[in-house]
Amino acid sequence: MHVRILLQITGNDGTPGLAEEIAALEKRVERPEDLGLSLAEGKALTAAIQRRVVQAQVGSWTERHRCCNTCGVRRRRSAWASAGAGGGSDAGVAVTAGAGSAGPSAAMAERSLRR
Repeated sequence: MHVRILLQITGNDGTPGLAEEIAALEKRVERPEDLGLSLAEGKALTAAIQRRVVQAQVGSWTERHRCCNTCGVRRRRSAWASAGAGGGSDAGVAVTAGAGSAGPSAAMAERSLRR
């Protein structure tokens, strides 16, 4: 049995994103233990989902926080940010800024996602 698992992230505006294959499994059922996902398959699937959701969230968060809180001027994007994770997807974001400015922490998160 061939299993393909697709992930589609819908933006806050309701626009569906592209469906991306995050896993493809070849499953055999020769023993009762073969039913379902193995622990390793489950962990790999969860990691792939988490990676893609975080990329979309970071892209959305950085896009929404490009304006300066003080003067409202739109900040410039560096070359790595425009080619980085998420590409400006408008997925729901549950990220809150810490005590410092949001820019460096968002930049560090985005850099670590591309590894």
